[in-house]
Amino acid sequence: MITETTLTLKRETLSKIKDLQRANLDAAEALHAAKEQVEHKMLDELFGRIECLRKDNADELGGYLKLNDDEPVEHGTAGGKLRTLWVNFRGALNSGDPQVLLIEARRSESALDEAYRDVIKETTGSPINDVLHRQLANVLETRKMIESLEDLAS
Repeated sequence: MITETTLTLKRETLSKIKDLQRANLDAAEALHAAKEQVEHKMLDELFGRIECLRKDNADELGGYLKLNDDEPVEHGTAGGKLRTLWVNFRGALNSGDPQVLLIEARRSESALDEAYRDVIKETTGSPINDVLHRQLANVLETRKMIESLEDLAS
C-alpha cells in the first residue's frame, strides 16, 4: 500500500484540488467585479486584497498539482462567470452601493467556505488537508470582516 504524500496525491484528491482552484478563481473574479463597481476607497482596496488572496490560494493549490505532474486550472467555472455578471449587474443597478457589493462579496466567500468544507470532508487524512484548513481559516476570517462591514453600513 502506497502512502499518500504531497508528491503522490491520489487522483481523487487532485480532482478536488482543481475544484477548489476553480472556486478560488471564481471568488477572485467576483471580487474584482465588486472592486470595479464600488466607489468607496476602503472597499475598493479591501476587495482588491481579498481578490489577491483568492488568486494566491489558487496558485498555491496549483503548485501541488504541478508537484504531482498534473496541470493547474487557469479559469474558474461557468457558474463563476454568471456570479461575476450578477455582481456587475447588481453593482450597476445600484450605482455601486457599498452595501449591495458587500452582500455579494459575502456570498462569494460563503460559497468558497462551502467548497472548502466539502473538499476537506472528502479528503480527510490527506497530507494536503493542513493547507486546506489554513486556507479555509483565511476565508472564514475574511467573511467575518465583510459581515462586520455590512453591519456598519446598514
